[in-house]
Amino acid sequence: MSDDDEETTPSNTYVFAFGNTGFESIVNLSEIDADEIVAKLADKKPVETVASVVSFLTLRAEFNGQRNMEVWLMGVSRDITDDDLDEWATQNPQDLADQIRLRGTNVYGRAKEDAVIK
Repeated sequence: MSDDDEETTPSNTYVFAFGNTGFESIVNLSEIDADEIVAKLADKKPVETVASVVSFLTLRAEFNGQRNMEVWLMGVSRDITDDDLDEWATQNPQDLADQIRLRGTNVYGRAKEDAVIK
């Protein structure tokens, strides 16, 4: 796959919240965004919005300082399912966290040099 293909590959945007005890949340924001648009078109109030989810996870991270929580946004290929990410977070959480830190956008918290997910 060329670099051009990678730039045009459709992706979903996820928010990841994790700390030294593992992954707390993996949420597909693209699905929430689509639901929010549909609700607005139907003149209904969306149950949850992208902003509310990210804000909730950020506040939760702030008030759980002992867990060294981090909140990140990252685009993920549509070929990778929610179940794939859940399995990755369960089977090899450190590898997933390293990939998120490498490719994602930090919203809250920073990895300490010796940060390891147990």
